[in-house]
Amino acid sequence: MTNARHYEENFRTTTLAAIKPALVVAMGATAAQSVFGKITPINRNRGRAIDLDHGMKALVTVHPSYLLRLPDADSKAREYRRFVDDLKIAAALLRKSAHAA
Repeated sequence: MTNARHYEENFRTTTLAAIKPALVVAMGATAAQSVFGKITPINRNRGRAIDLDHGMKALVTVHPSYLLRLPDADSKAREYRRFVDDLKIAAALLRKSAHAA
């Protein structure tokens, strides 16, 4: 493991352990890679809760800027609906977590 990679891993685990969020929403590939410490395909992992250490969960979705870069109106409308669905899943997970606490 390189020094930079070790630093990133340590920073991620230390930060998450200190904050202890009920849910981490990773918006985009860079955020997902930062949360999981590895390349994480967005479309294969979006729309579902993924368990992290210490009872935390993560949700992967696209970065909002992705929606702005789509070439046609149909794609934009479809992906916007999927993004909103992802945010609704995040809200439901947070409500569930709040009720469990």
